[in-house]
Amino acid sequence: MGMGGNPFPAATGGVSSFLSGRSNNNVYVSLEYRTDDIYRETRLDGSETMLRGDYRRLSLSVPLSDSLLSAKLGVSITSSGSSALIDESPSEQAGYTGEHNTVSVSYEMRPFPSMHLQAAFGRRYDAMRFPGNYEGTISFFIPGGITVRGKLGSWDYSEALQIGITDVQGILPLDYVRRGWEISADLPLENLQLAGFVREDFFSSGANPSRDYDTRFVPDGTGLGIGVRGAAAIGGNRRVLLSVNGERIDGSGVFYSAGQKYGEIDKFELLNLSLIGGFEQTFDSGGLLEADLTWRQIGGSLEGEAENWPFVSILVSPIPVRENVNLNGSISFCQLHAGGDIPVAKFLRLSLGASAIRLFPKVTMDSWESKYLVFGVRGYKARSLNTRFVDAAIVSAGGQVSLLSFVLNYSITQLVPIRIAKTQSQGDGLTPASTSPVTHSSGGLFQSVTLSYEF
Repeated sequence: MGMGGNPFPAATGGVSSFLSGRSNNNVYVSLEYRTDDIYRETRLDGSETMLRGDYRRLSLSVPLSDSLLSAKLGVSITSSGSSALIDESPSEQAGYTGEHNTVSVSYEMRPFPSMHLQAAFGRRYDAMRFPGNYEGTISFFIPGGITVRGKLGSWDYSEALQIGITDVQGILPLDYVRRGWEISADLPLENLQLAGFVREDFFSSGANPSRDYDTRFVPDGTGLGIGVRGAAAIGGNRRVLLSVNGERIDGSGVFYSAGQKYGEIDKFELLNLSLIGGFEQTFDSGGLLEADLTWRQIGGSLEGEAENWPFVSILVSPIPVRENVNLNGSISFCQLHAGGDIPVAKFLRLSLGASAIRLFPKVTMDSWESKYLVFGVRGYKARSLNTRFVDAAIVSAGGQVSLLSFVLNYSITQLVPIRIAKTQSQGDGLTPASTSPVTHSSGGLFQSVTLSYEF
């Protein structure tokens, strides 16, 4: 992980799992913590822009039998969160919070040499009103080294968007449930290792029916993902890799308060595409050298409207004001990465990595109010991000210490902006109003530490 971008150990793809996935029969305890300080900016007028996230997990895996069944019981406590804050001006702010705190129990067994079963059930301990998470996986081991897996599960998420536009202030809850399935396979062909996956997700409301009179969000969407990866040995200890992945999510959603609709997302869509090519060299000493080139594009759009009546008193605004929004955005980037991992001593490994990256962000947002009820246009505003591209470097380092049955892993990654190219304002109103000068900015720091014990 300290190499900062190695694609070779990556899984074939798929939904995140709270199953341990360990194949040995030892008791295993692990504590993991990750913090992402992505960006923070403070201005003279006190406004702030911030984006950060953190992740904590405690997991325990206990073998129940040494027989053919190889049964194991696992317990996991996970807490993750992400937040964002954007203050463009005293009258325009936006904030986002997302939390996912669960405790889960898993069970796995191998009833036959050619079959492996895993099942888990989890529940959020910060909001028991949500339905429980569940996930099940069945794996088949076919002669010739072929592995086929099937996965089915349901996961709930708690998110909220806090907005402030002109005189409208409020919190839009974005709680939702994702249910889906996935099929993946690994296929060895002499010096070529192929892997692929396909998955489908369905998004629905995460609110309990007893909260019908609360402010809530009811989405209706689907997602489809597909990926193919191939790794080929080219002589000695060298391998080359090519990976292609794509995912598309689209749908709509309705906002309710006091049992009545006050807003609607008529259409939202998200498209994620990635292409990775890499080279890997391993050494007899246990060292590793890797280089890769990545292209990725993430784009999306949203069309919707919301009325201010759940957030503004009828004494202030006796006639509801409807705010319409049309948002389009994308970010694409190319990244050239190289890294290495070397054993320094019997108990110590060190890793280093560096990347050069160029990003091309593009965001436009149009907003307006209805002039008469739902008709007409007034207060029209058009905004666009005035950044053409960003050049940056990414430096990573990490280490692994193994003492007795303890293993400590630590990695740190720093994003270093090199150049930000902006478009010149043409006075056409397409860029946001000028903001107060920046007094302090930081970010781009990602850290992860894992402590595990096996006995």
